[in-house]
Amino acid sequence: PKMPGDVNTDGVVKIDDVVMLNRLLGEDSTLRITPQGIINAECDGVDGLSADDATTILKYLAKIIDSLSA
Repeated sequence: PKMPGDVNTDGVVKIDDVVMLNRLLGEDSTLRITPQGIINAECDGVDGLSADDATTILKYLAKIIDSLSA
């Protein structure tokens, strides 16, 4: 099941997910990410992965926003 923001699919949204998403966006060829992780990375409510998704996770972790978009 989709868990917005849980990029590394460990069941918890935390800073590790932001790091993994930024590695994905930076086209890190050593990154191993599951198809579910890519789905979970899309969490800002706008189609397509971007730095805005990483910023949205950071805002969630900082408790600036209460939830992530599914």
